[in-house]
Amino acid sequence: MEYVRLLHNKHFDKRRNRFVSLAFKNSGGSLSLIQLECVQGGAEPICSHIRRHYENAAGEPPIFWILDEQQLPPGANLQQRTSATGDVCHHEVYGITDKVYERFFKDRQRDHQFEDFYICAGGQYRPLVREDFPEDANN
Repeated sequence: MEYVRLLHNKHFDKRRNRFVSLAFKNSGGSLSLIQLECVQGGAEPICSHIRRHYENAAGEPPIFWILDEQQLPPGANLQQRTSATGDVCHHEVYGITDKVYERFFKDRQRDHQFEDFYICAGGQYRPLVREDFPEDANN
């Protein structure tokens, strides 16, 4: 099953050409993911869903990573947890330390660049490219 991990543009380091570790930290002992099939089953586009439920967490435009649960490090335990904004597609991942999670995402960025990262644009989403982060943008 595929999940979405939100990535805020303020956590992108233009100098290193990658998201910083803060973008991948556990929050309260778990990681937040959105089950993509759940959102699509409700006939709401993922970008609209993110903007409705995760306005503060996602930034504008929303950036996210689509990953398969099989990619998660060993020990990951997914549990559905309705978000504070009422998102029933929200899941929490338990059982992964910050260090393991950070290494997992750093390796993914280094090995695959932006291959699995997307940005909302024009009512749709498209693959994220380095040019989506202007050099003069505040970080």
